[in-house]
Amino acid sequence: MVPDHRLHGVVRPQPPAAGEGLRLGIRQGSGSAGTPEAVEENLERLERLSELAAGQGVQLLAFPELYLTGYIVTPAVARLLAEPVDGPSLGRVAAIALFDRDGSLLRNYRKTHLWGPDEKRCWSAGYHHPEEGRPTRCSR
Repeated sequence: MVPDHRLHGVVRPQPPAAGEGLRLGIRQGSGSAGTPEAVEENLERLERLSELAAGQGVQLLAFPELYLTGYIVTPAVARLLAEPVDGPSLGRVAAIALFDRDGSLLRNYRKTHLWGPDEKRCWSAGYHHPEEGRPTRCSR
């Protein structure tokens, strides 16, 4: 796989000190979607970009929603690629950037506002099924 990432923007010599700001990295781009091989490719890219970002002192690295599977997939493809919240893909992500000090997932976002007819055909708003648990709200 050919690396397809570059750093853009201004990078100051040192990340901000605690309480002085935040060095943010954002991944935006195209990638494979809709297959187990695509998930693996996207995980490998996430691992490489995380290493690159850490070397630049990035304190928070953000990827697009549905980064691992690709955004617009059919319900059948979503079922094929679905994993439990403690599945192998999030296990690999947790090994890169621990979610909490003990590696546990702090929040699991379920999209509740679908945009346009295409999203409404492929997705359902979150928290419709009892096994999804109850929604949680983050306190400010």
